[in-house]
Amino acid sequence: MLERLERSGLFVTQSADGAATYRFHALFGELLRARFRHDEPELSRSLQTRAAHWYVGHDMPLEAEQHAYGAGNLELAGALSCRRFVREALAGGWMRPADVPVSADGATSIPELALVAAANATAVLDQRDALMWRNRLEALQPADDAKDDWQRAARLLLDVWYGRAFGTDARALDSCAALLDVDLGADTATLHALARLRQAELLLDCDDEDEERTLRALLDGRWRASRIAARWIVDEHEGSIAVESGPDVGTRIAVTVPTDSNGLSSS
Repeated sequence: MLERLERSGLFVTQSADGAATYRFHALFGELLRARFRHDEPELSRSLQTRAAHWYVGHDMPLEAEQHAYGAGNLELAGALSCRRFVREALAGGWMRPADVPVSADGATSIPELALVAAANATAVLDQRDALMWRNRLEALQPADDAKDDWQRAARLLLDVWYGRAFGTDARALDSCAALLDVDLGADTATLHALARLRQAELLLDCDDEDEERTLRALLDGRWRASRIAARWIVDEHEGSIAVESGPDVGTRIAVTVPTDSNGLSSS
């Protein structure tokens, strides 16, 4: 019967993976969901919140984020958006505006959404709005009151990206150092290698660049990235090392030996 319905074009489609399962046609399904949201708004929000938590528990963060926004659960949605911001940074992506429905009202009252708004403004190089939303974030929740290490990492990375977008400042450099104390479980090593890379890039942008400090950050970051086979971070470190050191890099840095968790000893 389902096969006949699909052949007749009656709002039924077969799953894309070719399995013998069927679902409503996407447009018809969306019509039913819209009708349900209109007729049963409270139940709809409750079910979407349940769905969001189910997706969180099954490691499907994008779906969880979408349902959290659909449910109007802005605290959960903002937390998931912050976590996605961190994961995209760890994957090597440059900031881009998040495709999420962040309202001005939500961003003025919920720290996580203020952070998303600041990140969006930074991504499009709107310094006035980026600064405004960063200040709003601080007013809503001082940096020391971050709920967990993921939110703390998101705040620090925002400061780093702000420095890269609008010019190195002390806050961006301090945030790179602070990232080395953040524990993200399995993602910690990648975060620390990334922090050293961004620190070196910010130092290269300084008028009073400390050449030795920059090279130490680059070498330490490359060593950290090599240990975890983070190829894109290794490549960016090597490119920056070549720019910083010039043709005499071989004579200036003969051997690099890891000494402790804080850096490398060069000889």
